[in-house]
Amino acid sequence: MNKQNILMKTKMSTAAMTLAAMVIITLYSGGTFADAWNRSHIFIGDWNSTHQSDYHSDGVVRLTVTSLTDPTLINNFYNEVAAANNKGQITIGRVPVDYRQLLYADRASQLGIDIDDHRCINFDGTFTPRPNNANEFLCTNSQFIRETMIEVLDMCQDAGTDWYSADLQACTPRALPLGGCFCQHCMTGFQEYIGQPVGWNYGSYLAGLGYDQASFVFNIGKEGSPMPYANEYRQFQYIEMLECHNYIKRGMFLTSNDFDLGGAEAVGTMPGFHFVSEIGEHGLDIPKTTYLVRMAEAQGLQNIMDDDSATICEVANVYAHGGNYMVDGTQPTLIFDFIDQHPWLYDDYQVWGSVGLIYSHLGHRYDVETIKDAIGTLVSENVPFKIFIAGSNWWDPGPVDVSGMGGVVKTSDYQYLTAAQKNNVVSNLKVVDVSNVNGLWYRMDRPIDIAGGVTNAQVSVVPRKKSTGEKIFHLINM
Repeated sequence: MNKQNILMKTKMSTAAMTLAAMVIITLYSGGTFADAWNRSHIFIGDWNSTHQSDYHSDGVVRLTVTSLTDPTLINNFYNEVAAANNKGQITIGRVPVDYRQLLYADRASQLGIDIDDHRCINFDGTFTPRPNNANEFLCTNSQFIRETMIEVLDMCQDAGTDWYSADLQACTPRALPLGGCFCQHCMTGFQEYIGQPVGWNYGSYLAGLGYDQASFVFNIGKEGSPMPYANEYRQFQYIEMLECHNYIKRGMFLTSNDFDLGGAEAVGTMPGFHFVSEIGEHGLDIPKTTYLVRMAEAQGLQNIMDDDSATICEVANVYAHGGNYMVDGTQPTLIFDFIDQHPWLYDDYQVWGSVGLIYSHLGHRYDVETIKDAIGTLVSENVPFKIFIAGSNWWDPGPVDVSGMGGVVKTSDYQYLTAAQKNNVVSNLKVVDVSNVNGLWYRMDRPIDIAGGVTNAQVSVVPRKKSTGEKIFHLINM
């Protein structure tokens, strides 16, 4: 392949470095990004009048249905959506799942149903409490919970919302590592899933073998657990989450895609989601923001970042790597103004790289080193890379196509590739461990190199390209 060097032979002033942090270098213009919106669009989350006319969108407002039984609350929701639509805002109808559970309790009471029969139950028979609020988990394997979610979405659609949102990973899959779920819906579903006779109960089966709450929690977290049916049970729960998503999904459907949340990693590789990620809550974390954006783009999906504590550097990193940002109006607007005024620097460019990084479903389930650390290495070394997902969904190993790459960097989960996947990679590419990235350059040209007293760690160079071949290089002052 042809070598393309970015040579910085002159000293960069402090002002120039600040300018670089705003992602300013361009070689070519662009057009439309994907099918849903231009990537240069700045969405004002929870619209405020101060920035009403500043950006392409007059704002995004998230509105939540709070009741299916109270006529006053229902009417209020319709009025809120109508008011937002009249302002030209994008409205997101939110399905409450891990909060405002009174909606489900009221609906259950109206139908003569005991809501406690639809919460996640621990191995020991207690409710599974959420670690960050007073609610218990609702079980999304319950047909009543799914039908109630459908009612909420129908109300959103009838009221005229543009997008829809539900944090499905905040339900049953998130309860797994905390001790749930052994409710009647999960037990019946799992009995059918593995072909056991009617009446067989997984919890009772484990108790008969001497397992208790503590041993279940310890054994359910990773692939390869010695506990009987542990892997099958986790597989069942993630497949059920996907089925729940497909059952309720409509239109532009958003869900959380924060891989630091337990249970959410499976969502990140399931088809059909468009993501909203919180990126700033743990401080500056460039590898994490890059990971979230690149994983979405590897699947041809959108990723909107959403956090009012994100730094300018994080926002710049999001846009350089291909994401969007939902602004709440409190952050410094300098970088957003720049993006808004220069859409041709961002629209219609896709990820470009000569080095592949493989995400393994199985490796991630074994909870070995994730590719986030490898991404940090590649970003700091300015290695243009693409993520390839080894599998067609969370559980199916499937093929991995790394055609077009000059080399592959492997992490510790590389060992969990199937023989067919590994043969495909090894037979076509140069493969080095992430600890020896520089070993690639003995066998292939290094695409990007920085000279002139500025180190790779100081300036991040992110190349992107159009389908016609034109390239753009975003520079971020780290």
